[in-house]
Amino acid sequence: MEKVTHMKSIRVQMLVYLMIGAGILFTGMLLFINNKLSDLPEVITEQYQEVTEARANELSHELRGYMKMLQMVSQSPELKKMDITTVKEYLPDLVLPEIMRNMTVIWPDATGWSSVDQWVDVRDQEQYLNIIEKGEVQWISQPFKSPYIEEDWVIIISHSIKNERQQNIGIVNMVVPVGFMNRIVEDVRLGRDTQAWIISEEGNIVSFSPDARYEAVVGQPLDAYKDLSVNSLFQQPSGYVEYTSYDDEEMLMFFHEILHSPNWYFAIAVPAIEIYGEVNSIANAVLAILLFGSFLIIVFAFFYAHSLSRPILALQKVFREAASGNLNIRADETTPNELGEAGKNFNQMIYKIRALTYYDPITNLTNYNGFMLEVPHIIEQMKKEDKLPCIAIISIDGFKRINSISGYESGDQVLKHLARRLESMTDRDEMVARHFGDEFILLISANSVKDIEKRVHLFWKHCSTILHLRDNEFVLKTSIGAAFCEQGISTAEEIFNRATLAKLSIKQQGGNGFQFYNKALEEQIMEEQTIENHLHHAIERKEFRLVYQPIVNGERGTVEAYEALLRWNHPAHVNLGVQQMIQIAEQNGQILEIGSWVLEEACRQNQKWRKSLQKPDLVICVNVSALQFEQRTFTQTIRETLRKTGLPGHCLELEITERIAMTGMEEKLEKMKELKEMGVRMAIDDFGTGYSSLSYFTRYPIDTLKIDKSFINKMGEDQGAETIVNTIINMAHSMEMKAVAEGVETREQMDYLLSKKCDFLQGYYLSKPMEAKVVDGTSQIND
Repeated sequence: MEKVTHMKSIRVQMLVYLMIGAGILFTGMLLFINNKLSDLPEVITEQYQEVTEARANELSHELRGYMKMLQMVSQSPELKKMDITTVKEYLPDLVLPEIMRNMTVIWPDATGWSSVDQWVDVRDQEQYLNIIEKGEVQWISQPFKSPYIEEDWVIIISHSIKNERQQNIGIVNMVVPVGFMNRIVEDVRLGRDTQAWIISEEGNIVSFSPDARYEAVVGQPLDAYKDLSVNSLFQQPSGYVEYTSYDDEEMLMFFHEILHSPNWYFAIAVPAIEIYGEVNSIANAVLAILLFGSFLIIVFAFFYAHSLSRPILALQKVFREAASGNLNIRADETTPNELGEAGKNFNQMIYKIRALTYYDPITNLTNYNGFMLEVPHIIEQMKKEDKLPCIAIISIDGFKRINSISGYESGDQVLKHLARRLESMTDRDEMVARHFGDEFILLISANSVKDIEKRVHLFWKHCSTILHLRDNEFVLKTSIGAAFCEQGISTAEEIFNRATLAKLSIKQQGGNGFQFYNKALEEQIMEEQTIENHLHHAIERKEFRLVYQPIVNGERGTVEAYEALLRWNHPAHVNLGVQQMIQIAEQNGQILEIGSWVLEEACRQNQKWRKSLQKPDLVICVNVSALQFEQRTFTQTIRETLRKTGLPGHCLELEITERIAMTGMEEKLEKMKELKEMGVRMAIDDFGTGYSSLSYFTRYPIDTLKIDKSFINKMGEDQGAETIVNTIINMAHSMEMKAVAEGVETREQMDYLLSKKCDFLQGYYLSKPMEAKVVDGTSQIND
């Protein structure tokens, strides 16, 4: 009984809400429609105004076309001669528009020769007075009847003829009957009593529709209204005005200025009853529809509430079950109304939720959740068949670049193609899944470790390939990390984590390869993670310090620069090489913060030395990583550092490697130019070990080439190394650069380099890197 009462209360509530809703809807619609109907006259008048503007623009376009044609004719060499013989020969050859009556060339004395082989005198005509006497460039006359041609009313369109000094030497004009404007006026068909005119600014008729209700004569004032002054009407380029005709009929006149005309206006007169009568008809029809619709809504509300209340509790129960996590629940789809449709949509939603939970929408592969759900059962079956299971993670190298250059749609196509390829390479009892981003997961098996290794190599070979999709070529390179299901491993997650470590390892080595998990690999990853964590706090704990190695002028033997070298004082990483530390910092992006610290600290120290050592041109050399140099704000960072430390730009030299210089050359060139404008010097470090093209030396503003120490070490033993060193020195000098030899460790090396005119020397033979406090007083290096 309680349940029945509850059901009835739902029905009553629904009826009340529906009735209230219907009342609010009816009131809102009534107010809305009334508001819109009040705007309807304005909308209709805007439409008439748009028609008027379109007709005015159409005539303006035609007048402009005629004027352009005359302008071209006036610039012809034949007319600029103003020779009567040439004019007589030239005019008959012109192809005139069919609507044009004739074309006339007029001399400054008001005599002219017409294309109908007739002399004319135009001294009293508008074009002569305005172009020859007043200096106008072009002119369109008011309608008049020509004394030379028995025609209806005509207008004359004229353009001046100028000589090379831009002086008026004549006029070329065409005679056009006003009939071509009648066509535009006659095309206006907006209503039974609609009339149209072309009217001059003074109120005279230029053209009119043939079915005008009032007598109209070209050239005479428009006399269609009794309470309206045309002179006061045309004080603005467009608009409309209400007036009363001589028939005592309320009218609306719409008008718009005709550009490129002598202040003509296109005007359309419409009876007010045609506009406002249409509005009233629409209002009555809308009101009738609204009342009838409201009645239907009220009737429908009763039946709808009654039929909807019964299945609503069942649907509520289904939603409650789904919210609790039961994705196998299904709603009743047989209810013949919106609730039945809602039940159907609910079932589709549950299906999609299951698909999104366990499947990837791009590749239609199982996703990570579905993979981890099924993998334990598949591994168990593989073990029963005495097969060795293996999980492999395949990552596409540089996939973000594909998305950035070719778009995400192309990236999705690459993923789909690779998914199909992986599916074709796996057996039925194996599994392929999409992890996230550019990664796929494989569960494969074989009879031995060697067979697994062969299969992983085969996967890598077939995935690292060239794809041709939609006229685009994609060179795919992949990195694969794999791990076996060995004794002691209890979960699929553990195998997956090991495969992830192997993938990270091959990625850190540059990618484009495959790697199997081993214990040493895990220890290496954990060590690098520890180093990364410690590096994160190195600056705030003041664990970094700089040492400075002198760079000696080979000719004078004086120290003219120092190279700032980074050292890390951490008790757990005493044996960690600087290059290994920098490599880890570059991989995780910490090099940006470390590099900024090195730059500012080195510049601040050099500024102190410039004063204490009294060497105003002392240079500090700072190494810059690729990640630093590629930052958009790099040049701004340099400018801010120089400002903060007070160091002049010419006392700072930035060292970059050949690899940095040879990628994105145009962008690098712009940055170097900006740095040179600050006075900052540029050096190529470890020169000779890269793959640089000599062409960029002619473009890059490079000051110094630093010969890699590997060539210096081989001098005396390898003739080729000596040749390379000598070539780099000569090339630097020929390009007006300085050559610096790094890693000078013996007297013989120094003597050889000095004999080859090497500009600067740097190495342990001259001086080891020193603390800043040791540098004071060491400005001279003794032989």
